[in-house]
Amino acid sequence: MSFTETALTLPVLAVPGVVFPGTVATLSLDSDEARASVAAARAGDGRVLLVAELPGRTPVVGTVARAGSSSSDFRPWKVLSSL
Repeated sequence: MSFTETALTLPVLAVPGVVFPGTVATLSLDSDEARASVAAARAGDGRVLLVAELPGRTPVVGTVARAGSSSSDFRPWKVLSSL
């Protein structure tokens, strides 16, 4: 079996919990950092890396997600996990 590696650079969005692949989550983007991550995703192909908030620790696992819909002021932002 052959594998091909492709490096991606995605904006990171820390969320207060775990979002599993293939699930839908509605998030409220209250912080400037969260809104900046969404803006960066929209400026690209719409994908963002969701990671669980771990105070004082660096997350090592995440879920790639794509925007499903949003309101004009970024609240709420529906996220559809794609991978």
